[in-house]
Amino acid sequence: HFMGNAAMITYSTVWFILDFFNIISGGLYGSCYKHVNNAIADESYHLAGEYMQISIVFNTIISIPACIAAVCFMETITAYYGYTDEVINMSASYATIASIGYVLEGNLAMAGIVLDIDGYAKFNAVWGLWESLGSIILTIIFIVVFQPSLLALGIFHFIEGLIMNAIYCYIVYVKKGWLDAYIGGLTSVEAIQNVDARTSIIKRSIPLLLDEAVASIEWFVLSLFAAHQGAAEAVVWILLSYIWAIIEVIPESYAEAVSSRVAYNLSAGNVDIAGYLSAQSLLYGTGIAAVLSIPLLIFRHFIVWCISVDEVLEEMLLALLPYIALCQPFITLGMVATSLNEAMCLYQHAVKIMLATTCLVTLPAAAGMTFVLGFNIEGLASAVCMGYVTAGLWNFNMFKNADWDRAVRKNQEVTNYTNNAEAVSMSSSSSSGASSGASSSKASAKQSSAKQSSAIVPYVRQSPIEVFSWGVGPSTKT
Repeated sequence: HFMGNAAMITYSTVWFILDFFNIISGGLYGSCYKHVNNAIADESYHLAGEYMQISIVFNTIISIPACIAAVCFMETITAYYGYTDEVINMSASYATIASIGYVLEGNLAMAGIVLDIDGYAKFNAVWGLWESLGSIILTIIFIVVFQPSLLALGIFHFIEGLIMNAIYCYIVYVKKGWLDAYIGGLTSVEAIQNVDARTSIIKRSIPLLLDEAVASIEWFVLSLFAAHQGAAEAVVWILLSYIWAIIEVIPESYAEAVSSRVAYNLSAGNVDIAGYLSAQSLLYGTGIAAVLSIPLLIFRHFIVWCISVDEVLEEMLLALLPYIALCQPFITLGMVATSLNEAMCLYQHAVKIMLATTCLVTLPAAAGMTFVLGFNIEGLASAVCMGYVTAGLWNFNMFKNADWDRAVRKNQEVTNYTNNAEAVSMSSSSSSGASSGASSSKASAKQSSAKQSSAIVPYVRQSPIEVFSWGVGPSTKT
């Protein structure tokens, strides 16, 4: 905004393309969150640290080549969008420094998962808020005083991120000691050799990866459709993706929090509590989205002004915001239902639904409105709304007809994986220490065996519950 139109277009486009090339990282993050959550529920803190280490290693191995590919293809993609030479030349240089920060931030997010699960989510939220405000203030001062190029701004953000992340790690590890229970597994040399842990993370990251891939590919393909309409339309579509992501922050965070709690209680066999949380979350999530749509419409002119000062882009963005505001409550209902289905280990079905609606609803509708009917970018927005609402209602119907007994068994299977992986981890650790001896190995094996047997006790339903109810939960609300 303050550095001019070319810098704004380059900045938004580079991060949009980096997200597309790093679609695998989203699946790894979701799988890591699921495994760490179940490990903490089983009080296997050392194994939770190992899960984080394995996820960080996998993320690094995958993200570095992905970012290199993004930098190599950056000029080609921006040229297809129809951007000016100034934007094309800036995009490759800025993408280089941005990709380095992308990898580091992704790995830190893997390590910060444990704080969200272990009762320190409020600290993460407060820290994120103040870090963002501080970054905004420092960026404005840096731009006003030094009037830097976009590459210089990227280097400034990279250095600032290193300093803030170092302070964060000092607070949570050295000063507070919140990672003490996990640091052994996080720094263990045997973690990457834990075959059960590696297999489980990869196995459960695949459906989550496909979910992320479908969404990222959908928006990237639609950006190409927008580029067919014109360079301005391509820019507006990319900017719309950021606005839409901001609007979805609160509903998506709420859905993820509910999914984590539901999975936690299902792993422990508390199906009544899980059912009550699920029913209430559908009501509250939809209500939150409906309330948030109101200020979006009221302050839409200010929101657009914060992003662009170009009159043409502003008018096009203003025409698209009502689509988000009107459809967001229905989209959130489906989003919460999808998260609940994932918590009940119905990943594959949720991914199939997203894939089917993208291939059969969103992309065909967008292609028809763009290439056949000749509609403008509003046709793409309406196609996305059609696809999201269809997928949401489909997931909602699957949730209503879900088998809760099966959900408990599947979540306890994940816990069983956790215990098997912990047994391997404890066995490797005890065998590497010369002073521990054979008796220590037997004791750890007995301990893990006892924990495993208690975790996989078949669940027997105590009393029937109503799976879905608007505001009315099951009889036991402990």
